[in-house]
Parts: sequence; C-alpha cells; structure tokens
Amino acid sequence: MKQSTLNRSTTSTVILLLGDLVMILLFTLIGMKEHDRMIGITGLIYTAAPFLIGWVITAPLLGAYRPAAVSSVKTAAWRAFLIWVAVEIVSMVIRALFFGKPFILSFAIVTLIANTILLAAWRMVYSWYIRRGAV
Repeated sequence: MKQSTLNRSTTSTVILLLGDLVMILLFTLIGMKEHDRMIGITGLIYTAAPFLIGWVITAPLLGAYRPAAVSSVKTAAWRAFLIWVAVEIVSMVIRALFFGKPFILSFAIVTLIANTILLAAWRMVYSWYIRRGAV
C-alpha cells in the first residue's frame, strides 16, 4: 500500500471514529439536558463512558471502520444500526457492572433508537461526502 493511500485511509478512519464518538456524546448531552442534570465536562464523560467504551471495543470488531461499512449511504445507515445493536448490549453490561446502573428497558429502547438515528445520520453524511472524493 502506498504511503499516501495509507495516510488517506488512516485519516478517514480517524475522522469517522471522531464523528462516531461526537454523536454518542451528543446523545448523552441531549439526555442530560432533558433530565435537567448538571452538564459539566466530567459529568458528560462519566455518563457517556459506558457507551464510548462499548463503541471503541465493539465497533472495530464488527467492521465499523472498514471501507465497506460506509460504501453507500444505505449501507452506512444499515451498518450503523446493526453495529449499534451489538454496542448497546455491551454498553448496558458495562453500565451495570462497572457503573452500578440498573438495567431500565425504557432507557435501553430510547438509547437504541436515538443513537441509531444519530450514528446513521452521521455515517450517511460521511458516506455521501467520501463518495464525492472529498476525504
């Protein structure tokens, strides 16, 4: 692989990963605001941590950063959903075991839907953008 291709691939992966993490943080921020919780950076990171950790552990194993995961807008949305379902399970276990939070079905459903929407939207935009040769 040529050095410029490797650099472009690494840059694309970093951009995609950062966007994913921002979407998870955005969900957490919206949730904290909706529930009138104090929104400091420490509280935000602590609250988001199970989902950020779950994403970083699970998403790469499921191919989230392979080019095929964002090969089309439709694929990007579908893969975001499939990957998030697995991440959600891992994150809920992390949240319960290491953060002492109980499993609440309504929270799990809202988290599943909202994060799927945010991640799918971001990845669809990213897919569209890279298909134009911009990254």
